[in-house]
Amino acid sequence: MKKLVKVLITGMMVLAIAGCSSKQSEVKATVINNSGNSENMTATEIIKAYSNKKYKGAKVTVTGTIKEIDGSKVVLNEGFVVDATGKENTVSTFKDDVSVKVQGYITKVVSKEKQVYLGSIDEHSVIISRLS
Repeated sequence: MKKLVKVLITGMMVLAIAGCSSKQSEVKATVINNSGNSENMTATEIIKAYSNKKYKGAKVTVTGTIKEIDGSKVVLNEGFVVDATGKENTVSTFKDDVSVKVQGYITKVVSKEKQVYLGSIDEHSVIISRLS
């Protein structure tokens, strides 16, 4: 009986930890689609709607928390990945768990990884600023 209880408790702990690590925040970003309409959408909603041409290259403004920084790539907990090429000096001063506001343009989505990539398009560049 004690072994069964230990196994059940261990199983519940493993599931709880697994659930926490893969969950992303459902923060709504402001998206101005290619029709000029403003919408509030999560990264998941953008991924689902991305096949519609009105979201390719759409302008996105989102406030999020940095999960990790890899060179010029800034990954947010909220499912957005920012290509901060040319802004490495600014980004290098940021740390994980720092809140930032990002304004960029959808360059691609990766459904499998549940990520929306934001970057610069033509003369419009990414703006990333620290909030905390």
